[in-house]
Amino acid sequence: MSGKWKQAPENTLESLRHGITHTDGIELDIRLTSDNELIIHHDSTISIPKDQLDGRSKWVESWSLDELKSEGFCSLDDLLNDSMIRKHWTENGKMVCLEFKRPHLLSPKGRRIFSKSRQISTLGTAMKTAEIKLNEEEIPNQNSVFYSFYKGMNKIIHQNSIKRNWAELMPSIPTIGTRTIKRMYAYPQYFITPFSRLLRNIESRVHRWCHVQWNIFHPFIHVHYLEEWLACKVSVENIFQDVKKECRLMFGQLNQN
Repeated sequence: MSGKWKQAPENTLESLRHGITHTDGIELDIRLTSDNELIIHHDSTISIPKDQLDGRSKWVESWSLDELKSEGFCSLDDLLNDSMIRKHWTENGKMVCLEFKRPHLLSPKGRRIFSKSRQISTLGTAMKTAEIKLNEEEIPNQNSVFYSFYKGMNKIIHQNSIKRNWAELMPSIPTIGTRTIKRMYAYPQYFITPFSRLLRNIESRVHRWCHVQWNIFHPFIHVHYLEEWLACKVSVENIFQDVKKECRLMFGQLNQN
């Protein structure tokens, strides 16, 4: 690869084009906008500098599709309408894994802390909308998979009659808390669980798929878990350091008060 190459910003069409061109497939994160459209965006808070918010909400789900696209983010429609992406996706047999993100509990679409119904509804709407779009564009079923870090996937899939391939990822990560807190919640499960057991657990959850489809997809799911598992093993010490820093900061603020 040329030394002049510069990595494209995340959540952009440019980055997705590069990924699907140079690999066997891409993984992207889907969120539901305020006008019930689908945007490709990982974090629950919009990935622009805070001083550019100009008083607008920081939650992605509070923005309309046009507002997010004006900031350079890519919609699922943009992905489906791009000739380069479509060629690799449909003609060259590349894989696209769509991870559906639940809204943060403090965001408008995620409120009702003591009830999960709104989050489940939001996730279900996003998946059904994505399925309709992929079907309309005749994206081969074997070239896509829907998944989420949420143990309620089975309920969502059946309530919305989703026919696309899907998988439930583990653990079911909470939508509230800092990145460090989420890691503290998830990493112990990876740290104490052998990789082979993780694979057996995920295989037991996707037995609802056709076995032929699972044989096609499982390498991609396995790679995803291997990445998470290795990241856990490598960065546990970093997590502890982050926790120490946050604790020092918290106690320092308490002492000042």
